[in-house]
Amino acid sequence: MLYILGKVISISKRSLILESNYIGYSIVISNSQDYELNKFKKIFIYEYSYENTNKKILFGFKEYKERLFFEDLLSIQGIGPKIAMSIIGSNWKNVMNDIANANIENISKIPYVGEKIAKKLILDFQKKYDSLVVNKEENKNKLEVYKTLKSLGFNDKQINLVSSKIKNVENIDQMIEEAIELISHEQQNNSTIIKA
Repeated sequence: MLYILGKVISISKRSLILESNYIGYSIVISNSQDYELNKFKKIFIYEYSYENTNKKILFGFKEYKERLFFEDLLSIQGIGPKIAMSIIGSNWKNVMNDIANANIENISKIPYVGEKIAKKLILDFQKKYDSLVVNKEENKNKLEVYKTLKSLGFNDKQINLVSSKIKNVENIDQMIEEAIELISHEQQNNSTIIKA
């Protein structure tokens, strides 16, 4: 099974139920923000079987590339599905860039990872991900913006909401200013919705 196309009928923090052809599938996800209730969605699936048991769990991904990354992570000794999903939930595209750029410090900060696993990821996948990373300069600039916003106290949810809306320019300070304005605008919108 590569993917399931169905209607999202329930969402929790780390899982959802997808109804397809009158069957409900319980699927573990990395980020509930990627899905909307009562919307039809194609979810890429990885079926994980636990050793020495009949227990099988479905893990779901928004993009096929994300699923491939999950498979790569599981091939590393010491990484099971829980750690793999934690890595993917920490903005998997940024993590792939960090691996390509051998950024041990950033990778080590991901929950359950640490320096030993970070080094192993870089050793095994740096060349592979370096060739997959498109628009390296753009990604590098966005990574700098991400680091700066984190240091200013913004959380991943706030940053991820606006990261795709930031225009890539050579001036990183300009990108940071735009990101802060967008985050402020999002907060004002949410505040208005709550008051209404």
